[in-house]
Amino acid sequence: SSKIVEICKKYNPTDIVMEEVLQDVKQNQSVYKALIYLQGRVITDLGIQGYKVNLYVSGHWRKLCGIQTGPGIKREILKANSQRLVKMVYGINVNDDISDAICLGMAYIK
Repeated sequence: SSKIVEICKKYNPTDIVMEEVLQDVKQNQSVYKALIYLQGRVITDLGIQGYKVNLYVSGHWRKLCGIQTGPGIKREILKANSQRLVKMVYGINVNDDISDAICLGMAYIK
């Protein structure tokens, strides 16, 4: 959390966007708790510094990017589709976490 605040102080972004942590019944509950606590801490720490964090549910940002979601579409397919979109729009090959982050930003500016 402090590293994120440090980066924000250095670059002074006007907007901050994060994917909202959602509870999944298949997810390990201790992992969910850790993620939700971390997200709350980051939002609180950034709020203290005057930053507002915008949260997007994964299905929403994917929809805004034109990535089809829904029952039966596996996580691996969603990740591969975000990588293809980033490759098509920006001409770069990145891992799935980075492509999701780029797509999240693309959705926010739409």
